[in-house]
Amino acid sequence: SQYAYYGWQFRPVSAAPQLFFKITGGVIHGYKYPYHKKIPLNNKNGWGLTAIPAMGWNFDDHWGAQLNLLGKSALMFQLNYSIR
Repeated sequence: SQYAYYGWQFRPVSAAPQLFFKITGGVIHGYKYPYHKKIPLNNKNGWGLTAIPAMGWNFDDHWGAQLNLLGKSALMFQLNYSIR
């Protein structure tokens, strides 16, 4: 599947600036029949709209990890490296 999205990142705990929360929303493609009902607002051609919440931790300026909540059926662990 593919996911084109726009997201927002929040750091609500000033005592732990490494902790962040993220929400992304966008267009997802690839969930075709018989899996098309697994994604809300999805059509039989595999195109749909979705939002994915996440929380994570930045270890330093480049490395971080996050946990994405994928509906009621899955969690995705993500390891990030930022080039900046």
